[in-house]
Amino acid sequence: MKAPFNGFKSNIHHSYSRRIALVSTTILLVLLTLAAWCLYSMGQRAQKSAESLVRLEVRQYYVVSFNGKAAFYFTGFNTDSTMRGISSAKDSLHVIPQYQQGRFYNDFPILPTCLGRIRTKIPAVKTNPNHIKWKGNARLLIGKQQVALDSILRTSNHELDELGYYMRVHSVIDEGYHIVARYKSRLDSTTNRLTSIRSLMKKNEKSRISISLINEYTAIYVTENGKTKREACELESTKGQNVFLRLISHTTPATARLFLWPWDELRKAKPWHVKNGYCETTDTLGRYIYGIFDADTLRSAIRFDSAGIYIGEVNRYGIANGHGRYRAYDGSYYEGYWTNDKRENWGFALSPHRPMRSGEWKQDVYKGEILTYTSNRIYGIDISKYQHEKGKHRYGIDWSNLRITHLGSKSRKRIQGSVDYPVRFVFIKSTEGATLCNPYFHADYTGARQHGLHVGAYHFFSLRSRGSDQARFFLRNSRFNKGDMPPVLDVEPTKKQIEACGGVSVMWTNIKAWLRTVEQHTGTRPILYVSQMFVNRYLPLAPDVKKNYPVWIARYGQYKPDIRLAIWQLCEDGKVNGIHGFVDINVFNGYNDEFSQFMKTGIQ
Repeated sequence: MKAPFNGFKSNIHHSYSRRIALVSTTILLVLLTLAAWCLYSMGQRAQKSAESLVRLEVRQYYVVSFNGKAAFYFTGFNTDSTMRGISSAKDSLHVIPQYQQGRFYNDFPILPTCLGRIRTKIPAVKTNPNHIKWKGNARLLIGKQQVALDSILRTSNHELDELGYYMRVHSVIDEGYHIVARYKSRLDSTTNRLTSIRSLMKKNEKSRISISLINEYTAIYVTENGKTKREACELESTKGQNVFLRLISHTTPATARLFLWPWDELRKAKPWHVKNGYCETTDTLGRYIYGIFDADTLRSAIRFDSAGIYIGEVNRYGIANGHGRYRAYDGSYYEGYWTNDKRENWGFALSPHRPMRSGEWKQDVYKGEILTYTSNRIYGIDISKYQHEKGKHRYGIDWSNLRITHLGSKSRKRIQGSVDYPVRFVFIKSTEGATLCNPYFHADYTGARQHGLHVGAYHFFSLRSRGSDQARFFLRNSRFNKGDMPPVLDVEPTKKQIEACGGVSVMWTNIKAWLRTVEQHTGTRPILYVSQMFVNRYLPLAPDVKKNYPVWIARYGQYKPDIRLAIWQLCEDGKVNGIHGFVDINVFNGYNDEFSQFMKTGIQ
């Protein structure tokens, strides 16, 4: 018996299965499409809401490499194409950051995770447009920098010499001393680094040189609890003008908010009001200011003007007020206190071609250093026949009872404790011109040495006879023994006397002849005794004398002389136990160690 035919039923079943599958697939596709659309919308909304969620701090600097190995860094170019802010260590670069907006983005739109990815623009290069293009000119730039470094190191060595001298002879270990010491420490470190870079350049003159611009990014945002968060970013990729970054932590808080300061409002506001942070703007004089705020008030700033850079405390308008330092483009430097953009109160200044000036400033004018007189300083006197004769009266000197009891009354002096100082050294007048002798010289010389004082002889210079003749006269009538102070030439001419002798050049010819003759005979470089007026008016005309001979100045004002000096005659009306009448009081510019070193330059 044949089985019944069921083909129609089978076709119906197959068609039904196909319909079920088609409907299921359609429903699944619709669901997937809806899900994708929902996820995509969520991602777009998340991305859109996150497009201004981050502010980027960009540190921009350059790296110089020799044969592909990083050697040193710098922050930009000067107008003469030399490198600015050069350093051997990246961390020690003084970089003024730029700020720009970044946007969180998703690798996959349907996955709104962000995963710490940020999109931003390549920052503009902040540099002077006048410098030569650094790409392809690395060797030329290095050559220019070698010359610039040589000049910088000469200036640094001059500054270190001045700072070292100051620290040896400064009167008190006070705030001023500590400020100078800190600067010297920074300068020592900087000089060592620059010397190392200069040597590295010399060593790699034939190497393959490359210069690269580096941008370092830090993301700044505010978390849910209102705290500021800073996270470093690493470069992921670059496409055209876009830069893609990734937070090193690879996370992005969902509740992060925009963290921007009102820059536009800040530029208009006087005084400025801003949340804690930084700003960059210009003041009413057009000076560029990068400011640091604290409790809604501008506290300190880096300010650039046509002459140099100021770093320090400012008032709310960006005016220098308080402690700050200023480095001028000509190489000069000042650090200390300011009032309304003027140097005021204490500060010190260094210049390439003059001694260090440390002390009191008023309205941008240097007044001088005010010493503090204590028993730790080294005091001495200078005498002549006038300590023995007054009219018909004759007086002796009690060498066993010498004690300084008064520092004169012609100027105010800063004194700690009472004035009761021992006499450590004495200069005695021996001769004058080519004919006059002090009749008390030999007795005073013997008495001072017998009582353990350091003794020196001085000659009063005359413009009426040749310097060499006066030197020989001085040498014949003076005494010089081992351990004595250096001989002294006392120069106190009037303007009329200089004109009568033939002028300033003739005067200096005779002075130098005296100095050379005495130095050759004694083997000791003499001291030049002059007034502050002579230092200001005539000493600059003899730079060899100024450089090579120690100076002893008579100045009776409140401020210490503004010159590198050995001895300061600070008054002519002092009082000393054991001596009748007024006595010239002198203070050595230094302490025991410096004085011992100075005595090694005396008679040996």
